[in-house]
Order: sequence, then structure tokens, then C-alpha cells
Amino acid sequence: MIESGSMGLPTGGAHQRTLTEVALDILRKGPGERITTSLQLQERLDVGSGTVQKALRQLVDAGAVRLRVKGHQGTVIQRYDPALLWRAADLGSLRLTLTPPGSIESTALATEIRAQLAAHHVTTEFDFVRGGGRRIATLADTQPRVAALSRVAAEGFGLIDDVDYSVLDLGTLTYYRPETLVVLRSPSVPADQVRRVARDRESYDHEQLTLLEFPPSAGFEYIDCAFPDVPASILSGRADAGVWHQVATVISPEQAGLEVAPVHWDEAALGSEVISHAVLVWRSEFIEIDALLGLLDPATIRAKQQRLVALGIGSAEVRETIPWL
Repeated sequence: MIESGSMGLPTGGAHQRTLTEVALDILRKGPGERITTSLQLQERLDVGSGTVQKALRQLVDAGAVRLRVKGHQGTVIQRYDPALLWRAADLGSLRLTLTPPGSIESTALATEIRAQLAAHHVTTEFDFVRGGGRRIATLADTQPRVAALSRVAAEGFGLIDDVDYSVLDLGTLTYYRPETLVVLRSPSVPADQVRRVARDRESYDHEQLTLLEFPPSAGFEYIDCAFPDVPASILSGRADAGVWHQVATVISPEQAGLEVAPVHWDEAALGSEVISHAVLVWRSEFIEIDALLGLLDPATIRAKQQRLVALGIGSAEVRETIPWL
């Protein structure tokens, strides 16, 4: 039985298989390229020419694509709508793997991506995984999936120049901003006497941030602990201090009795470090993701992050925004 899809296009059976294949073919090629010939699609899908032509007509009528026949050169894509093609191909929600919720930067990133794609009627689903390496591992999924991490982590794992991965860099200060990075310290240890520093070796970012603030050349001893346990490690006396990325918590570090101070670098210094860049990474075989993420406006994402950071982690708006996760 054929039912009406989200685009108002019939779905189900041979027609849906053909519609999916044609939409994906267009989505993976883009403007200026030739679409796969009708004969090739017929042979691949074992359908008649009428089924292929019907799928093409419906995509054109829905505004998903504009085609131009160029004689022996075949049929060329003039322009297309990635979101309409994504929906016509029945690809469902775009899945994103993010760092565990709580920070302003990741919250603004996720909510803005969701809002921008929702404007094109594409839904998003989120999974939360601690550690850049673990988030990258989720890309082994057989379905289209995107992972968010810092650019320095992407470089450290060799993804930037790896042909098997595609990367979208959202720009400076989109993963970390200096206003949200602080140093937690035991009140019983003066700042100039800090020696034992908490460090999460399983978090590429936390290790790099720790080394920026507490360089090995200064003779610090590094105490291994998971990033979420940094405050507890200091309170228990295992560590004297540690770098902390501010997140929404029931009890703030100050309320727990810890000393809180800004990191030593400013916006200009952090902005020069690629660790401040958020990147979206996906397997390059999913070419359709390239087109869909091309709909995003990174400038709007950065503006929302900057506005929420200015309000602060304890503000009512930020506290109301984070629970959606």
C-alpha cells in the first residue's frame, strides 16, 4: 500500500526504493553534475522506466531539484534543495554524537543545529558520549551520523587529512570560550604552591587544556581522574587543582568550598589555539551529509554561544536551555 510521505510524495514498495535511490543520487552529486541515467537506475533497482520517470517528476514538482537535459551530456542538476531530497530519500533524523550535556557552548551548538535543521523540516537526534575517541567510534554506525569534537582532538586522531572522513570547522571559540574555563583549587593550597594537578588522560581536550594551564616544564605532578571527578578529586585531597569547563550542576564548585579562578589565557590567546574550534565530523561515504550541513549558518551558532556565555552558567535562561538535553 502506498501512503503519503512527509513531502506529500507517495512512499512504499518499488516507488519508495526508486525515489530513495534517485534522491540520494542527486543529493550525493550536486549542482552541475549529471544524474545517473534512467536505464542504469532501472537495471539497478529492477523497475520500469515509468517508475524512474515518475520519481524524477515528483522531485521536480516538489521543488527538490531543477534539472536540465543537455543532449548527449545527459541530464544535469541545476540546483537542489538538500532538505527536501533528504526527506524524499526517507533518511529520517540526522543523528549527532555530542559531549555530555551541561556546558554552554555544547548546549548552544546542539540547540542551534536542531533549530536550523528544523526550519527545513529535518529532525535531529542526539547521543551523549564522553571522550573524543569514543564519539569518533560512534561513526562506525551504518547510518549517517555526525560527531562533534574540538579541532585539536580531530587533528590528534588524524581525521583532518583522512580521506575517509569529512570535517566542518565551525570556527574559533565555538567549542571552548575562556569565560567558561576556570581553575579549581583547594582552599588549603595557595595558588603558588599547587603541585598536584588533576588530569583526564582519556579526554584529549582536558589533557591539552591542563598542559596549557599547568605546563610540564613547571614541574607539576599530574593526577589521573575523569573530568567529571575533578572537583571531588580536589576536595578529597588527591589533587591540589585542576582545569574545569563550567557546566550546569546542582551544587557549584564555589558552593562546594573550592577556590575558582580564571585560566591564565585570554580570548585572543585561546582563539589562536585550534582547541577552541568545534568541528563536526562524519564518514565521507555519507556524501549526503555534506549537503545537509551546508544549510547551517555557523555565524548564528557563534552568536548564540556568545550571548549565552555572556549571561553566565548560573543565569535563568541558560538553566532553562540546558535541561532540553
